[in-house]
Amino acid sequence: IRDSEGQEGWILQQMLSGKRTMIVPSTLTPLREDPDTQSDVVANLSPGVSGEVEECNGNWCLISAGGYDGYVAQEMIWGVYPGETLD
Repeated sequence: IRDSEGQEGWILQQMLSGKRTMIVPSTLTPLREDPDTQSDVVANLSPGVSGEVEECNGNWCLISAGGYDGYVAQEMIWGVYPGETLD
């Protein structure tokens, strides 16, 4: 596994869950109602906020964080590779 600071290590597979998670790395990040830069902002996520990734289309990810659900630009979070898609 690799953490958000780039450290890598091994962990027993039974200790992992199938959930994908994310972290907001360094800048205030808008969580939007829809996957569009013109969409209403549901919340602003502070650096260090973590949450669950529900799906990604390569540009936007639907996430749950801090009691809010919404879309965040994929390049603004750590935990999903650039261009990666998740269903």
